[in-house]
Amino acid sequence: MTTIASIDELDRFLSSTAMPEHGLNLHGLDGLCAALALVPGSVPSEQWLAWVWDSGEGTQQPEFADAEQEQRLTRQILTHYERVKDAIKAQSFAPHPTPADGDAIQNAQRWCQGFVTGMSLSPDPWDKLLDRHSEMLSPMLLLGTERGCKTISQSGTRFEEVAAALPAAVAALHAHFAAQTSPVRKAEGKVGRNEACPCGSGKKYKKCCGA
Repeated sequence: MTTIASIDELDRFLSSTAMPEHGLNLHGLDGLCAALALVPGSVPSEQWLAWVWDSGEGTQQPEFADAEQEQRLTRQILTHYERVKDAIKAQSFAPHPTPADGDAIQNAQRWCQGFVTGMSLSPDPWDKLLDRHSEMLSPMLLLGTERGCKTISQSGTRFEEVAAALPAAVAALHAHFAAQTSPVRKAEGKVGRNEACPCGSGKKYKKCCGA
């Protein structure tokens, strides 16, 4: 179980000078875990952990005090991933881990940057989603990429409005991927053209996957 003390320790370490230049902080880690949890099993933990330490290339390692610290922090990260996965399944996930000190918009941007990193580690399901339902990823791409932030500024949209859409976006993505893997959906047979699309987009089937 993730305790406040362990989260505090993890938060301090991820924000310390022991981390590589492009390492994820706690908010970035939370976003990365969310992206991976939405498509579980797509990337083994031993692979995605490297991108927590170095979100740029996945090659640099932190300066751990000793092997015991490395093992403890790694366990905390894996526990945090499980917490995120359980919260998403329970539809109680909020992309703002504690402690939530600092600038709220900057925290949301870091979260989205971590999410985008997670998408890049398992590109196939995300590429398919972008082809059909890119709007479902709009908040993440707007806040998590340089191009997206420029788009927000130029459009006059408030960053707070985009950040506020993140919980609903995560819920919609969970519904989308769950519908794709649910055996109940497959057993239902043909979907009516005017029925809600089983992918979870909220659109009619004829204007979505049935197009």
